[in-house]
Amino acid sequence: MIAPSFGDIFSGNAVQNGLLTAIVSDDEAAEILATLQRTPELPLTVDLAQQTIVCGNRTYNFTIDPVRRTRLLNGWDDIALIESYRDRIAAFKEKDQAERRWAVPPPR
Repeated sequence: MIAPSFGDIFSGNAVQNGLLTAIVSDDEAAEILATLQRTPELPLTVDLAQQTIVCGNRTYNFTIDPVRRTRLLNGWDDIALIESYRDRIAAFKEKDQAERRWAVPPPR
Protein backbone atom coordinates (compact mmCIF):
# COMPACT_ATOMS: atom_id res chain seq x y z
CA MET A 1 0.00 0.00 0.00
CA ILE A 2 1.25 3.46 -0.91
CA ALA A 3 0.06 6.60 0.90
CA PRO A 4 1.30 9.79 2.60
CA SER A 5 0.76 8.24 6.04
CA PHE A 6 -0.54 5.22 7.89
CA GLY A 7 -1.63 4.81 11.48
CA ASP A 8 0.97 3.04 13.57
CA ILE A 9 -1.37 0.24 14.63
CA PHE A 10 -2.47 -0.30 11.03
CA SER A 11 1.15 -0.38 9.81
CA GLY A 12 2.12 -2.85 12.52
CA ASN A 13 -0.81 -5.12 11.70
CA ALA A 14 -0.08 -4.85 7.97
CA VAL A 15 3.54 -5.95 8.45
CA GLN A 16 2.35 -8.84 10.66
CA ASN A 17 0.37 -9.98 7.62
CA GLY A 18 3.20 -9.42 5.12
CA LEU A 19 1.79 -6.19 3.68
CA LEU A 20 4.09 -3.27 2.89
CA THR A 21 3.01 0.24 3.88
CA ALA A 22 5.15 2.60 1.77
CA ILE A 23 5.04 6.26 2.79
CA VAL A 24 5.44 8.95 0.11
CA SER A 25 4.65 12.67 0.14
CA ASP A 26 1.13 13.95 -0.55
CA ASP A 27 2.23 15.25 -3.95
CA GLU A 28 3.92 11.98 -4.90
CA ALA A 29 0.87 9.93 -3.88
CA ALA A 30 -1.36 12.20 -5.98
CA GLU A 31 1.02 11.97 -8.93
CA ILE A 32 1.18 8.16 -8.77
CA LEU A 33 -2.61 7.93 -8.54
CA ALA A 34 -3.13 10.35 -11.45
CA THR A 35 -0.61 8.46 -13.59
CA LEU A 36 -2.33 5.14 -12.92
CA GLN A 37 -5.77 6.62 -13.58
CA ARG A 38 -4.59 7.92 -16.97
CA THR A 39 -2.81 4.66 -17.83
CA PRO A 40 -4.23 1.79 -15.73
CA GLU A 41 -2.17 -0.82 -17.58
CA LEU A 42 1.07 0.93 -16.64
CA PRO A 43 3.18 -1.33 -14.42
CA LEU A 44 4.02 -0.13 -10.93
CA THR A 45 7.09 -1.70 -9.33
CA VAL A 46 7.89 -1.52 -5.63
CA ASP A 47 11.41 -2.44 -4.51
CA LEU A 48 11.50 -2.84 -0.75
CA ALA A 49 15.25 -3.46 -0.63
CA GLN A 50 15.97 -0.16 -2.43
CA GLN A 51 12.89 1.59 -0.98
CA THR A 52 11.77 2.79 -4.41
CA ILE A 53 8.56 2.83 -6.43
CA VAL A 54 8.78 2.97 -10.22
CA CYS A 55 5.67 4.20 -12.01
CA GLY A 56 6.10 5.00 -15.69
CA ASN A 57 9.29 6.95 -16.16
CA ARG A 58 9.34 8.25 -12.57
CA THR A 59 11.04 6.78 -9.54
CA TYR A 60 9.86 7.68 -6.05
CA ASN A 61 11.61 6.97 -2.77
CA PHE A 62 9.49 5.83 0.15
CA THR A 63 10.04 5.44 3.86
CA ILE A 64 9.28 2.54 6.15
CA ASP A 65 10.31 1.79 9.70
CA PRO A 66 13.69 -0.04 9.50
CA VAL A 67 12.59 -2.90 11.75
CA ARG A 68 9.43 -3.43 9.73
CA ARG A 69 11.48 -3.33 6.53
CA THR A 70 13.82 -6.00 7.89
CA ARG A 71 10.89 -8.15 8.97
CA LEU A 72 9.30 -8.00 5.52
CA LEU A 73 12.57 -8.59 3.68
CA ASN A 74 13.27 -11.67 5.80
CA GLY A 75 9.71 -12.92 6.18
CA TRP A 76 10.05 -12.77 9.98
CA ASP A 77 7.29 -12.86 12.58
CA ASP A 78 7.77 -11.56 16.15
CA ILE A 79 9.57 -14.70 17.31
CA ALA A 80 11.93 -14.78 14.34
CA LEU A 81 12.77 -11.12 14.91
CA ILE A 82 13.65 -11.79 18.54
CA GLU A 83 15.69 -14.85 17.56
CA SER A 84 17.70 -12.65 15.18
CA TYR A 85 19.06 -10.96 18.33
CA ARG A 86 20.00 -14.26 20.01
CA ASP A 87 23.76 -13.56 20.01
CA ARG A 88 23.29 -10.03 21.36
CA ILE A 89 20.96 -11.28 24.09
CA ALA A 90 23.41 -14.02 25.11
CA ALA A 91 26.31 -11.53 25.18
CA PHE A 92 24.29 -9.12 27.32
CA LYS A 93 23.31 -11.87 29.75
CA GLU A 94 26.91 -13.05 30.08
CA LYS A 95 28.23 -9.52 30.63
CA ASP A 96 25.42 -8.67 33.05
CA GLN A 97 25.99 -11.83 35.11
CA ALA A 98 29.72 -11.08 35.28
CA GLU A 99 29.15 -7.47 36.37
CA ARG A 100 26.33 -8.18 38.80
CA ARG A 101 27.17 -11.53 40.35
CA TRP A 102 25.11 -10.55 43.39
CA ALA A 103 21.97 -10.52 41.20
CA VAL A 104 22.42 -14.07 39.89
CA PRO A 105 20.73 -16.72 42.04
CA PRO A 106 23.11 -19.45 43.22
CA PRO A 107 22.82 -22.86 41.53
CA ARG A 108 20.72 -25.46 43.34
